Amino acid sequence: MKIKLILLILLFMRSVCHSQTWESYATIQGSGTTSMQMSSNGDLFFTTASYNYNIPGGQTAGVYRILNGSFLTAQINPTGGTGFNARTIETEGDLTFVSFWGNPSTTTETLYRSTNKGDSWSTSFTIGLSNNIFSIKADPDNNNVLIGARNGVYKSTNNGLSFTLSNTGMASNSWTYDIEKVGSKYLAATSNGLYQSTNNGDLWTNTIGIPITDTSKTLAVIPSATGDKIIAGTEDGNIYISDDDLFQYELLFGFENSDIIAMLVLLGIQPTEFNLFASAFPMNLDVLGNGLYYSYNGGTNWSNFGSGIPSPYKISALGGKISGSTITMYAGSFENTSNGVKIYKTSYTVGIKNLSSAIPENFTLHQNYPNPFNPSTKIKFEIQKASDVKLVVYNSLGKEISTLVNEKLNAGTYETDFNAADYNSGVYFYKLFISGEQSFVETRKMILTK
Repeated sequence: MKIKLILLILLFMRSVCHSQTWESYATIQGSGTTSMQMSSNGDLFFTTASYNYNIPGGQTAGVYRILNGSFLTAQINPTGGTGFNARTIETEGDLTFVSFWGNPSTTTETLYRSTNKGDSWSTSFTIGLSNNIFSIKADPDNNNVLIGARNGVYKSTNNGLSFTLSNTGMASNSWTYDIEKVGSKYLAATSNGLYQSTNNGDLWTNTIGIPITDTSKTLAVIPSATGDKIIAGTEDGNIYISDDDLFQYELLFGFENSDIIAMLVLLGIQPTEFNLFASAFPMNLDVLGNGLYYSYNGGTNWSNFGSGIPSPYKISALGGKISGSTITMYAGSFENTSNGVKIYKTSYTVGIKNLSSAIPENFTLHQNYPNPFNPSTKIKFEIQKASDVKLVVYNSLGKEISTLVNEKLNAGTYETDFNAADYNSGVYFYKLFISGEQSFVETRKMILTK
């Protein structure tokens, strides 16, 4: 599971956070949001828990989706009816899995499988009495699906049609809260430490650096120039980062008296750079307060990110995507009351700095600075009227290699960065396209010297 509750970390690659305000999107029955995930094409899925399920007037759990950001559907529950708890959801490619518990007195928690975004479901696996499904990791390209339970990991090699217990090497009662994959390696965050498997989950080994007494709760993949790494969040409020082999971990940041439950990474415009976004609901509210925060420097400093959400709030789930230079985010609350599921939405620009809102005399594309450069440079441009703006970088052969801006901007002066760390020395061109009430096109040359 990628998003749950209490303290969430959301990482966006190369994002510079600008002014943003959350707006109320929907209020839904149930006690709160339990998980949230956005698919690669922008469909948002989330799950909720019931409230006073067996009491008259109580509210049931549900599975919901927002297709392409356009509308919120009614419940798409696997059972077609009411539910006690929808715990976690995973969508990858054409497959969607959800852990759903219909009625605690008559049913057990069950994993359901869909190949049509939840329009219909089939039973994938029933976990059994006194057990739960905390996490799901689907890898349809290799036909693998791993789920985390109270007794470790269960594995499917046929895309979720059947499962077998696969917890060799794990301590007994290793409640597995999250599972992630980097390359050919699986990582499992458990109540007995962070485990790694190099053979598709058949054998697990405890990693080094995170105390076993500090329960690992959530995992996220971050990019690195030497290979992707893992960030792990723990029950004691610590965030650890792995080495290149994903086996040794060192402390990155600690939130005192907090519980880190979930993390999410969204790929951005350029590789290997990221900001951290956190929803904090500490056990001791005097330490940090409850709210959304972001860090622009890898977790050293934090700023508030919850403008527009009524305080005090308990954000339990985050989801989002980046398109061009625009971030669209959703946040779900867990109020533990009737109609305690509240969904908020915000959109804002990343990677672009608004230098001035004064109206320029003309549309202008400035020469990049510095030039020549290595590996990054700044590009400034002026917008005379609100327009659709696109800023594209080309190599010397005229092939488009990067889109730095692709959205509607108001009149003003803007600046963005181009990071060429992954490109060879040579001549490059950047081109500004303006469309709308007026049209404008201008191209300039820049030189990368390494």
